[in-house]
Amino acid sequence: MKVFSAEQVRSIDLYTIEHEPVSSIDLMERAAAVFVHELLKLECNSSRFYILAGTGNNGGDGLAVARLLDALNKQVLVFTPAQSSKQSPDFRENLKRLSACPNVEIHDLPQFLTYEVHAKAVIIDALFGTGLSRPVKGIFADCIQGINNVPQKTYAIDIPSGLFCDEQNAKDDIIVHADVTYTFQFPKYSFFCAENEQYVGNWIVCDISLHPDIISHTQTDTFFVDSTMIHLHSRSHFSHKGTYGHAAVIAGSEGKNGAAILSAQACLKTGAGLVTACVPKPAMNTLLITCPEIMSSSFSADFFEHNKIAAIGIGPGIGVTSDSVEKLHIVLQQKNIPKVLDADALNCLGQNNELRRQLDVSCVLTPHPGEFDRLTQTHTSAYARLISQKKLAQQLGCYIILKGAYSSLCTPDGTIFFNSTGNPGMASAGMGDVLTGIITSLLAQQYTPFEAALYGMYIHGLAGDVALKNESHETLIASSIIDNLAEVFKKLDNIKNDCE
Repeated sequence: MKVFSAEQVRSIDLYTIEHEPVSSIDLMERAAAVFVHELLKLECNSSRFYILAGTGNNGGDGLAVARLLDALNKQVLVFTPAQSSKQSPDFRENLKRLSACPNVEIHDLPQFLTYEVHAKAVIIDALFGTGLSRPVKGIFADCIQGINNVPQKTYAIDIPSGLFCDEQNAKDDIIVHADVTYTFQFPKYSFFCAENEQYVGNWIVCDISLHPDIISHTQTDTFFVDSTMIHLHSRSHFSHKGTYGHAAVIAGSEGKNGAAILSAQACLKTGAGLVTACVPKPAMNTLLITCPEIMSSSFSADFFEHNKIAAIGIGPGIGVTSDSVEKLHIVLQQKNIPKVLDADALNCLGQNNELRRQLDVSCVLTPHPGEFDRLTQTHTSAYARLISQKKLAQQLGCYIILKGAYSSLCTPDGTIFFNSTGNPGMASAGMGDVLTGIITSLLAQQYTPFEAALYGMYIHGLAGDVALKNESHETLIASSIIDNLAEVFKKLDNIKNDCE
């Protein structure tokens, strides 16, 4: 799914109006109907709705929602600066239509501040939309603070009022804290930043049928990954283990050999034909007992001369030592072998500019925020870190997955892909080790570094979501991901068959 800027969305709206064709007021009605449909999935038993509407088109959406709720015999109170001279044409038309609904109470916006909000009321935020370009002040800011000060659930239309669509807000900006945001057609870039979770809450994309031609032809460098972007290879009936590559996982050290086992197991279970784990000797027996299908070896300078390796994963649990640096140096010399760098391999990179200069398009880096900051600089926001991610991927000419909620993959040309799978239960030890194994396995199976990074990120998160069906956020562990990979591949195969 494409993610567009606010300006691009306005252009897509206009194209839809001109070429569907549909009037702007009818497109607004369509959006309002979709919002009400989705809202009532969660609030079907609620009977009282307070709607705060600005005088732009987001406010017009709110007035249309008020009328539709009234038609469903809901009690609706609207708070809006109805006497304001700054009204969009569609707001004005919807205000006229709403005035013909005698059961809807329309109050001047400031009255919300003194109104006693009913305990079972639902609040709908329609003050400002994606066109907002400066911090909210005055009575609007007061009303937003009023919304935030009451315990009733708040639902935002398209975007929480006060939140910028494409830019970073200041820390003291006044922004609605929505419980749920129903966003139209496309997610907004700001939704993917951790600091905005308190404003956006859970967000749901509502399809309002904007024109498909303009969507397909409008260029963007930001995408939201879904299953339609995952294209796994079919396996030949005559294939053998050599068909799917020999992967090397270089991982583990004293006290951290579990990282090596998790990475190697994930690599094997994702479909690599052969997996050799280069681990310290104390880990070899444990690996043999845990997973006898995985080969083990010590690592030496001539390892790649004696083994036909198709992909390399390096870093989980290796420590940051001179020996680790030497291993990484040898790995980076293998220019014809795609590779994944994670954990301590990244920490070694952060301390060694010479190693950084050896990176290229065959490399996939998978840092969590702390590791990323050690590669770059300390960041005070996820928004700033995303900007740095794009710069670093372009500078180093490699692929970078910044792990977290909505993990982001940045390509060497600066294109960003936000992941749609995964859940908070995956915030536990070893998850990154498993991701390293998954991506390494896909590389061994001759997926390109871009495909392996994108698909691996998606598969990893989806396995966490599948695991959550039988577990809780608290009990989910890294081995749960490995245990549920089979279900993930079945799921993706079913999706593929349904599309054919």
